[in-house]
Amino acid sequence: MLSTRARKSSKKPPLKRKAPATGGGSGDLPAGGAELAIGERTDFQNARDALDSGDYETAASGFEAFRQSYPGSPLEPAALLAEGRALTAIGDIREAARRFLDTYANYPEAEAAPEALWRLGAALGELGSLNEACVTLGEVSTRYPGTPAVSEAQAESERLGCQ
Repeated sequence: MLSTRARKSSKKPPLKRKAPATGGGSGDLPAGGAELAIGERTDFQNARDALDSGDYETAASGFEAFRQSYPGSPLEPAALLAEGRALTAIGDIREAARRFLDTYANYPEAEAAPEALWRLGAALGELGSLNEACVTLGEVSTRYPGTPAVSEAQAESERLGCQ
């Protein structure tokens, strides 16, 4: 029989595999080649498939479950952003704004950050916080010049009547 110490030290770490370095397109997972636990890629993709097919409730709960199951995952910024998109689609703008803020604040260098910042500005506008929305939208071009989020933020600024 193994001693308690021997049993504890014989535990194996979770199995991991390499995620492909991708550009984050519809079929790609943004992980930059980071190690993923077995099932992590599948769980993320299932939630993304629900989002892509318009099943926003399932997508929102899938991304939330993903984040709880894989804390600190290299896919967490993308999961937060996608959860926010799903929450927006079902009309839960306040919670969506929280996910966008979490993405931007906790992962400012992530591929998801520019989109999260403009979506945060748009959500603030929808919530009636026009001044904060305009400031946030204006930050997109300052912090992330040359990204597609800049034109989205500019369009939203015009829609909201920002100066």
